[in-house]
Amino acid sequence: MLDPATTPRFPNRETRYTSAYPPSPLEGAHGGVLRAALHELYAAYADAALSTDFDGCPHCFVPSDIAYLRATPLRDLSHGDICIVGGKLVTTLGSGADVSYFLPRLLEALAENALVDEDPLADRMLEIPAEHWTQRRLAAVRAVLRALLQDAYDRDDEDRAENVETLQAAVP
Repeated sequence: MLDPATTPRFPNRETRYTSAYPPSPLEGAHGGVLRAALHELYAAYADAALSTDFDGCPHCFVPSDIAYLRATPLRDLSHGDICIVGGKLVTTLGSGADVSYFLPRLLEALAENALVDEDPLADRMLEIPAEHWTQRRLAAVRAVLRALLQDAYDRDDEDRAENVETLQAAVP
């Protein structure tokens, strides 16, 4: 049997969770379009909330971690925080319903070159309940992903383009 976690994971601000290369898509030719798309994404998800039973694996998270995620405004989650969340959602943290709450910050972090792993994120997006995908949310997510993909094409970054295409495939 695994022992319960004893060390908090949040806040996580000390470790570098961004890549310096390539430059952030927000700094690219499509930065303005991407900023506008992110603004609309946050507006579309403004009513998203953590599930009432939001919890984490006791072997992975201490109670203060869950309290921190419940109390910290989404936009205030650091890259370190959101990278951990992105890697643990559904598997040991929260449920598919909670992916909706974190999705705007996860996509914004990608635009900021945070080291969010796109493959697990795509898997988590597939766990979002169908009723969470409103038309406004679908349009907003698609707009952000289009802007990220265009940036990847412009930079001739095949790996990034493939990763964004994986995310696009997870959107209903």
